[in-house]
Amino acid sequence: MSINMSQVFYSGKSAMLLEITRNGIFLVIAPAKGKNNNGNMTYNWQTAKISKMSISELTWIKKGVEVWLESSEAEYTKLAQRLCKDPQKKDKYKNIQFIHVTSKSEKRVGLEAYNNNLSFIIVDKEGSQKYYIQIIDVYRLINFIGILI
Repeated sequence: MSINMSQVFYSGKSAMLLEITRNGIFLVIAPAKGKNNNGNMTYNWQTAKISKMSISELTWIKKGVEVWLESSEAEYTKLAQRLCKDPQKKDKYKNIQFIHVTSKSEKRVGLEAYNNNLSFIIVDKEGSQKYYIQIIDVYRLINFIGILI
């Protein structure tokens, strides 16, 4: 038996799809194209950035969203620094992000907190794509990630 589930989250600048299929869990972020004839936003799914996610990564992301929502950006940064320690560097990461290395490229995937906003981000050699988490969708997002993990 195969389980397929997905949720799409929308903002004015981008849309984000979280999806579980038999091939894994995927994070997809598509940029906005503009409005259609009805005045609704449209998104360019053909140029979307895609990343496969692990359950461990989603668990940390879920915790990061919860801490950011319930505490503060400073507490979120402490959580990120606990997760992303690099003994070679004095600077600690300030966001919950993971490096995905493939034979073709390297991506940085995760969360980014800046100026009291939290966003999902995928960065690769061609650039970056962000989805700013809408406060109205935070609990739906936390709940859906909980179902996925």
